Amino acid sequence: MSGSAYTVIAIMLVVTAGLMYAFTVFKLPKPTGEFKVGTQTFHLVDTKREEIFEEARDGKRELMVQVWYPAQAGTGKHAPFMPDTQILSYMAANYGLPWFTFQNLKYVSSHAYSPIPGGQVRILAIADSDHS
Repeated sequence: MSGSAYTVIAIMLVVTAGLMYAFTVFKLPKPTGEFKVGTQTFHLVDTKREEIFEEARDGKRELMVQVWYPAQAGTGKHAPFMPDTQILSYMAANYGLPWFTFQNLKYVSSHAYSPIPGGQVRILAIADSDHS
């Protein structure tokens, strides 16, 4: 191998190390309470209200809600930190960044179980009627 091949390999290793540092898959801290954590995602559609923020503007109002709650027991594997990974590309575009910028978040695992069978969910919802 020539000296230029070693230089290219060294540069590629440095670039790879830099990308691994910039787009690391981090670990969230474990909950410290006595309960396990359950989570559930809801896709809500208001069929009485037209969508005004979407470019097509031909649909109904939609809202994605994720709820975390104390649970007695957790089984199975942990729920993903970002349950809908399609939003990651939109997040990057919103900040004017390349589509792959936040893709590492889809590999982050939470400490919540999704959903816990037989568990009850108590939700406190606060709605500001002045801005609906």
